[in-house]
Amino acid sequence: MQSIIYQKSGKKSGSNTFYKSPFRQEKTASFCVNNEKGFHDYGSGWHGDIISFVQELYGLTPIDAAKKLIQDFSLPIQMKQKTTYKQIKVQKNKSLLNKKVREALENWFNMTFIKLCDADKINKICIETLSKRIKSIDDLENEDIANTLQYLYYQQFEINLWIDEFINTTTEDEKIELFKHRKEIEKACQ
Repeated sequence: MQSIIYQKSGKKSGSNTFYKSPFRQEKTASFCVNNEKGFHDYGSGWHGDIISFVQELYGLTPIDAAKKLIQDFSLPIQMKQKTTYKQIKVQKNKSLLNKKVREALENWFNMTFIKLCDADKINKICIETLSKRIKSIDDLENEDIANTLQYLYYQQFEINLWIDEFINTTTEDEKIELFKHRKEIEKACQ
């Protein structure tokens, strides 16, 4: 890289810039740099990208060449330390746990939606049955019938609200938000 850096300018030809090869002594520039195609040494036939260039120039492994570029150019890239078997096992267990949590959330969502639909059917049957028992205005003056009917209509309204929420829920985050209200939802299912 030193010979390229010390050369003030290369010879432009279209999108290519030619320099004297950093790999050997030469009089005519035959080392081509192209921002899209990478590097090509016409004198030796070598071709590569920036990592393989640094690797070839300094005799490094690909990972060490990448580290050198990160360090030399102060790139904002964090290099992770080597991962131990224990860390891999912990990460794998977290991954399995996350999968199990997602499956449990999906299971809760589906089962709760079914419970809401069942509660909706039962509530409608109760309203219909109680409505048939009302023959006259006098029957509505009976506090037990009036209170029960009022409760059933309120319950139906609440069930319908939750069913609409479930129908309009599409993302995992929205399901988590619903799960946070599970006590209210379960109360509506009773």
